[in-house]
Amino acid sequence: MRTPIARVPKEYYVDEETGRKLDELKLNKEQTPKTSKVEIPEWLEKKRAILEAFAASRGLNFAEIEEDTNCLRYCYVCRLIKPDRCHHCRACGFCVLRYDHHCPYIYKCISYSNYKFFLLLLFYGAALAIWTISTEIQGLVYHFMHGALYLGIQLVVGLIFQLLGGIFVIDVIRFHVSLTNTNDTTCENDKVPYLRFEGASYDMGIAQNWKYLLGRRLWILPVSTRYKDDN
Repeated sequence: MRTPIARVPKEYYVDEETGRKLDELKLNKEQTPKTSKVEIPEWLEKKRAILEAFAASRGLNFAEIEEDTNCLRYCYVCRLIKPDRCHHCRACGFCVLRYDHHCPYIYKCISYSNYKFFLLLLFYGAALAIWTISTEIQGLVYHFMHGALYLGIQLVVGLIFQLLGGIFVIDVIRFHVSLTNTNDTTCENDKVPYLRFEGASYDMGIAQNWKYLLGRRLWILPVSTRYKDDN
């Protein structure tokens, strides 16, 4: 899990002048009285035009937009237009590509660059849990059959904790396998992304979704096997 977190490429960062204009519009938004949803505020029209013009000047294409404003998603902290599936991580302090979640157990964002390794960590952990539980059961049977009751009780306590840990890991695997089958993320599972194109979806079918995330081969090995043309 030492793989660097996937950061946003520099072409998505706005220039100083564009950032200043967007900051001014944000200030205008805070000072402007709320209007009806039918009426589009002037600041919103200007913001939308600025973001679209900047994206066009850089040759950037986006499918994901803000649901309530239909604007491109802009991060005022990082001063960039968020690529599709990108979200700002408050714990890390910057925007992350294909943000899944910030994992508290490894204190790192699970993202585009390390999702495969996160899945492998879960699968390896589940395999270790199954092996440990099976050997614990074997030892438990042996000690009870040979009258070593004290050691048997120790093994029972250890087995209970290992079962709880194994159940937790397997449940997390089940959840992330279901996400991978549909090419979703934990973040998108909580809030469905709003795409500007009717019928658009990140789901490419189960087989292609797994290939997209894990590559064409060497899935079981902790080596990078992503498609080179992914962006």
